[in-house]
Amino acid sequence: MINTKNFSLIVSNPKLIGELCELLGGDMPNWEMSTAGGKVFWNNLIECNGWRLQQNKLTGHCRILDPNDYRKAWGSESVMRNAINRILQMQQSKETSYNNSSINENKEELLKTLEKLGELRDKGILSQEEFNEKKVKILSQI
Repeated sequence: MINTKNFSLIVSNPKLIGELCELLGGDMPNWEMSTAGGKVFWNNLIECNGWRLQQNKLTGHCRILDPNDYRKAWGSESVMRNAINRILQMQQSKETSYNNSSINENKEELLKTLEKLGELRDKGILSQEEFNEKKVKILSQI
């Protein structure tokens, strides 16, 4: 289902608009063009920061307009819905991948810190108690 949250995620990122056009490209040509804004033959399905997903009152097909009334993409309602859902899935997949790599990098840094603390303990700079205290704090973050 196309909702305001999903629509706003896409229109807030110009790269995602490009991906949307690529996904729709196989079905219909999606070139940017000026419009009159759709005040007569179009219903606004969703509006977000001046971007609009509109549906034609006569044909039922949809289009995305930017805040300056330029058409960025168009297609049938089902094609638009599927393309938006695919973009959201790809975006979530990228974010999950990024989050996982950030978590792994954080773990590696914490383990390096633990190793350095172990070296300080071995050199007598930290007591065993101090080391154990810091070790518990670090391991709780992993």
